[in-house]
Amino acid sequence: MEDQLQAGEDELVIPEGWRRQLYARRGGRPGPKIKAVPSGGAELRERAMQLEPAHWEAVEPASAKAARDYLDGDANALGAAVLGKMLADAPPHHGAVGELAVPLTDAWAADHGAPFAACAFVELATLFDHSGIGTIGGRIRNMLARAGDAEYADAVERLAAYRDTPTRRVSVSFLVPTREDWVDECCAAPPDPVTESKSWWLLYSALGSRRQVEMIAHHGPVLSYWWDRPFLVTMMDGAGAAIAPLLAEAFDENQGFSAQRTKPFVEALSMLPGDEALQALLDRADNKLVKPLLVAATKRFPERARRLLPSEALPGGAGRREDGLPDAPPAALPRPLADPPWQRAGERPHPAPVEGLTPPAATRMRWLPGERDAWSKTDHRHREPSTDDWDALVDEFRRGRAGGYGLGVLTYGPEEEVRPLLGAWKPQLWEAEMWLRPTVARFEADALPVALRIAEADMKGLGDRALPFLDAELARLMAERLNRPKKGRDVALAWFDRHGLDAVPLLVPAAVGKPGKPQREAEDALRLLADAHGTDKVVDEAARAHGDQAAAALHATLAIDPLDLLPDRIPPVPDWADVQDLPQIKLRSRNDALPADATQHLLPMLAISSPMQVYAGVGIVKEACDRASIASFSWELFQLWRQHGAPAKDGWALAQLGWLGDDETARRLAPLIRAWPGEGGHAKAVTGLDVLTAIGGEVALMHLYGIAQKVKFKGLKARAQEKVQQVADNLGLTSDELGDRLVPDFGLDATGGLVLDYGPRRFLVAFDEHLKPFVTDEDGTHRKSLPKPGAKDDKELAPAAHQRFAALKKDVRTVAADQIRRLESAMIAQRRWTAPEFRRFFAEHPLVSHIARRLIWLAEDATTFRIAEDGTLANADDEALKLQDNATIRIPHPLEFHDTLTAWTTLFADYEILQPFPQLGRTVHTLTAAERAARQLDRLQGLTVPAMAVLGLERRGWRRGGAMDAGLQWSIYRETPGGLYVNVKLDPGMAIGDLEDRGPQQLQVIRLDDHPEDGYWNGTRIGRPFGDLDPITTSELITELTEAAS
Repeated sequence: MEDQLQAGEDELVIPEGWRRQLYARRGGRPGPKIKAVPSGGAELRERAMQLEPAHWEAVEPASAKAARDYLDGDANALGAAVLGKMLADAPPHHGAVGELAVPLTDAWAADHGAPFAACAFVELATLFDHSGIGTIGGRIRNMLARAGDAEYADAVERLAAYRDTPTRRVSVSFLVPTREDWVDECCAAPPDPVTESKSWWLLYSALGSRRQVEMIAHHGPVLSYWWDRPFLVTMMDGAGAAIAPLLAEAFDENQGFSAQRTKPFVEALSMLPGDEALQALLDRADNKLVKPLLVAATKRFPERARRLLPSEALPGGAGRREDGLPDAPPAALPRPLADPPWQRAGERPHPAPVEGLTPPAATRMRWLPGERDAWSKTDHRHREPSTDDWDALVDEFRRGRAGGYGLGVLTYGPEEEVRPLLGAWKPQLWEAEMWLRPTVARFEADALPVALRIAEADMKGLGDRALPFLDAELARLMAERLNRPKKGRDVALAWFDRHGLDAVPLLVPAAVGKPGKPQREAEDALRLLADAHGTDKVVDEAARAHGDQAAAALHATLAIDPLDLLPDRIPPVPDWADVQDLPQIKLRSRNDALPADATQHLLPMLAISSPMQVYAGVGIVKEACDRASIASFSWELFQLWRQHGAPAKDGWALAQLGWLGDDETARRLAPLIRAWPGEGGHAKAVTGLDVLTAIGGEVALMHLYGIAQKVKFKGLKARAQEKVQQVADNLGLTSDELGDRLVPDFGLDATGGLVLDYGPRRFLVAFDEHLKPFVTDEDGTHRKSLPKPGAKDDKELAPAAHQRFAALKKDVRTVAADQIRRLESAMIAQRRWTAPEFRRFFAEHPLVSHIARRLIWLAEDATTFRIAEDGTLANADDEALKLQDNATIRIPHPLEFHDTLTAWTTLFADYEILQPFPQLGRTVHTLTAAERAARQLDRLQGLTVPAMAVLGLERRGWRRGGAMDAGLQWSIYRETPGGLYVNVKLDPGMAIGDLEDRGPQQLQVIRLDDHPEDGYWNGTRIGRPFGDLDPITTSELITELTEAAS
């Protein structure tokens, strides 16, 4: 862009990335260098030898003879083209002639020169009338553009003989566009735009003047679907701004296609000088693809933009910094902005290395309480071998031939014989997933080699099997993975958290040793430990293991100013990130703002940061600035990134929302995260989850939890659930317990209400059974909606109150359905709370209390009660009830009401209390004595369920079995609260690629098991009696399957 700004506004400047795709014209801009391979002819003949007789028989005899003559060494252009077409039609190309661009052109040029290659191309273009020949013709055109004068003249002379039809004339003009008279002739009598449309791209690529463009303009953009970047940049290079109307019309014609197809048209328009191009962008400014490119064009051509647009309509936020706060003086600026460390001369400070140190060689184990016992337990997959010939089984294991149940030697075989063999065991990943935990639990340190190999191969998936080991090589690996989030950073963090200061001696030799990648990784790991345990403790451990010199070097390393910890290269700030297009950043507790140059220094700090390691200066700047102001700046920076196509190389523009954003950032970002996977942005959405986690606080975590509970994209939902579990683990909570704590009070008062003050009048906010807010006058009269502020209302209070209610509705809408669904799930799962938790999260919570009051609750002594309007508790006789602090509370299922169900139903009807989900009126099912003893649920077997209804069961916790041969899924299963599984065999099974392809599914067998049927159905299993399932879960699963069948 800098070149463009420095050039005149009437000069076309083509970016380097586009220029490299140019089909060059002689005497013009250089295209890519073409170097023909001398052995090209030999390679082509070798390919020809592999042609089947049928390929030769499919060609007319004269053409076949020409091809054989060419193979025999004759300069037969027709033969060269025929052979090229035969090779393109044969496997593996199947007509994709463009895949042969290099071998064909290299062979033609190597055998007989570039002029011959040009003639062969014209013949090929006559045989092949599609865009695939563009790469072949473009390669030859680039050869001719760089050819010597005599060779070029020879090519022009030879090509003159091929100008006998309109299509061949345009093929010739494409190759030698410097013959403007020939191009004029093509424009005057072009190929038929209907029957010969596939030749028009050759004509467009030959255009060299506005006059020629105007000669064919009335035909419009012929076959514009084929217009790719090489073609577009060639048109731009030849005809310049004159092609703007054609590009605009082509963009409009292709609106039904993907952004990948249509975006190049407007990219080209944004580069073209001239009023036509800029006006075409302005006319389409509402299109999401056009908007960022219009911004780029106004920056490339600022004078033209000012002339065509009034100043207030200029895109990109021009002038936002005008008429704002005054610039803060230098003394008030945060240190990294006043004196950016990366602008100082000199190398990064680092103490002299200490060489000759080695880490402790011993391997130690650190198990969490109960962990080794848990790892020792086997399940149905770990069967004992079918033979007791342990000598033979151990020998198979030694020779690497043990597989399947033969690996049972690891858990059941003679320990003294298996232990020496573990170091050489190289399991496949699926074998390690199944057998490594019990192996580590049994053999401990002797299993380190295999655990280390598996961790290195799949740290993210199986690296947790190495967590109990404390070992130098493992410490090196964990330090290396700390900065690789997709390669096991979470596992590495867990390892360092487990081993703490004991890991210090293992890392010190590298951290104080020779500079390089291992040294930086060890240093980063020790900084992590210093942050967690204190620098002094880390240095003390280093001194105990490696002496005072190593400890002093480590202390000096850890004492380096974090602002001086910079990467070797500071990335350039991208052109789109212009601080003049961004709002000012107000300093905290001051009435001035960061100057533009100081704000500009903030951008490199963000660019060198990552979610794993945010540059220290970012936190310093954030602390010095007004929280809302810097969050607003952060959001607008993110929006600029999006407007410019969200380039992946500048992904920090999304990540920085987590470092500088606030609650409002989380509210704005959450809907985008939910939508991105549907737009092909799954990776971006996953990064968005990291941003919500980094923002932290109740609002951000509430949105994260909401995505984990309900979003239509499975992959995103699973990643959100992982994030929620990580947050919960860090707090020592379950994900459900975290969910209890993530419901904000939204500023409601202790009674769960809100007063909206308009000055002379006030309105009260309340909530219905679905947590939908509504408004009443002060006398209790319901209003259909909150009125807009009027002329008599307070000019400040009324608009603020109106805005406050709009924000409340938006926030509550985010959590309402999730809270109702969560409480219903808690009823089914029989989840329990202590009395203090019940009061805090339900009875006294300003928002949740509105639905908690509409439910019946159960104390551990079988007393049912409700929460009255005044917050007191009452039983089924409407008598006051006092809850003991040591009581346990849950939401009862109707099966548990016994003789109070009728009383509660009557009371709720009398008080006109509507429930948020069916509790009192819930459908219930019970098993007969015979069904409780049975091992299959006969009453539902044979029911037919539509395929989409089977899919719908996943919303209730059912899962489909794994896809087997031909992608068929033969079962669904559901885990129950007691750890058992209800397995259902489907007939005829579902095809994973097309769920409705095999029609409705019959519930053929319904069985209770200890584990899921997640692959082929095992008909030999007997299952467990359905009486082993608790009555509530039984009732719910019968309801779920019955409703699915209906």
